[in-house]
Amino acid sequence: MKTGKSKSFLWKLSLVLFLVLAFVLAAISYAMNVQKGTPSFLSKYFFVLCGQGNCLQLGSLAIKDKKNEDALKYFGKACLGGDMKGCFNFGIVAEILKQNNHARAIFEYSCNQNHYNSCHNLAAYEIRSTNKKEVEQGKKHYEISCEQNKHTIIGNLSCLNLASLYEKSKNYELALKYFAKVCDRGELQGCTNKGIILMEQKKVAAALAVWGKACEEGSNESCGNKATYLFNKKQDEKLGVK
Repeated sequence: MKTGKSKSFLWKLSLVLFLVLAFVLAAISYAMNVQKGTPSFLSKYFFVLCGQGNCLQLGSLAIKDKKNEDALKYFGKACLGGDMKGCFNFGIVAEILKQNNHARAIFEYSCNQNHYNSCHNLAAYEIRSTNKKEVEQGKKHYEISCEQNKHTIIGNLSCLNLASLYEKSKNYELALKYFAKVCDRGELQGCTNKGIILMEQKKVAAALAVWGKACEEGSNESCGNKATYLFNKKQDEKLGVK
């Protein structure tokens, strides 16, 4: 009887040791696949289990159910595994939860891994800095998103934001460049702003042409700008103003 119990105990012990060893090996294998430079605060999501599902999918489902803390865990685990969309989503949820330091860090990490939407979000933090070098870095990240995220809403928004920054600093040449770029992609706000810069440069015919085309394509602001200019011009002509 004792022999039977001893064998049963040894078998259970062997099973436990096997499971522990398998878990350790799996953890080591996972850790080896974690991207270098991954923010250290993600390490607490290492043991998050996603069951039969995909961590990214589970995070999205948690968002729909308004379970933001759960979503953060799943996206954190996905990010640890090298899924840059998981990293980006982690940053978005972190902002919702007022964890802006973590959000910024994760956007910087995933931007460095060539996730261009993350570059756009990172730039939004950098341009608010009082440090001029950091602001310039923000411009570079907007430029990366603008150039690489072609024909996407975020890419176009990066172009617009970058152009507006240059316009604010009175660098009208670069402002015109990026307004024109996004206008050529079909973003009507870029066309409206392009016309404004051209008008400031006294390139009236070019400005009216840009506004006219944008107006035809549905930009009420461009329609208004063109109509206002033509009305004022007509009034000045009546008064003999040159």
